[in-house]
Amino acid sequence: MNQRWYLTWKGRTQSIADWAREVDLPYSAIYMRIKSGWDIERALTTPVRQEHTIEVAGQTHTTSEWSKITGLPRSTIYDHLRHNSSEALILKAIESKRPMGKKDFREELFSFIVRYKQDHDGIAPSLREIQQALPSSPSFSRIRWALAELQNKGKIRFQFSQPRTIQVTGGKWTYQEEQGE
Repeated sequence: MNQRWYLTWKGRTQSIADWAREVDLPYSAIYMRIKSGWDIERALTTPVRQEHTIEVAGQTHTTSEWSKITGLPRSTIYDHLRHNSSEALILKAIESKRPMGKKDFREELFSFIVRYKQDHDGIAPSLREIQQALPSSPSFSRIRWALAELQNKGKIRFQFSQPRTIQVTGGKWTYQEEQGE
């Protein structure tokens, strides 16, 4: 059953769709605001938040545009924006000259894991070590997503609830003694 929501404001009762057209706000914004407990006046008069613009090296773009330019997820840029470090993050990604899409990021993550385990006698890196080592400074959620993707492809095994449990599959780990001169 399709239920229409009616709101009364300033002595007039209309559906959310009619109010949305009148106050020039998206229907979904008004609906979610009311469902979240906003009062009607606030729900109908608060403008939808506009996307941030960030100026880096003389170029001004929105967060979405910087995401496309750098290959960084918008969430990562927003996280850094909250901590006033988005400009440094964007510059770092631009300087790397290689935007990272989802596939590139997974490949870079997998390569890092293999190198790290080789350099540390089979010990897996922590999420923080991964975050600090990769040039895009990915968020923990992006790292976990990529680890889940690698696990689904059968490249690794990983227990999300335990630290340092990344296992590379399909290979054999052998100890090699260092050769003396």
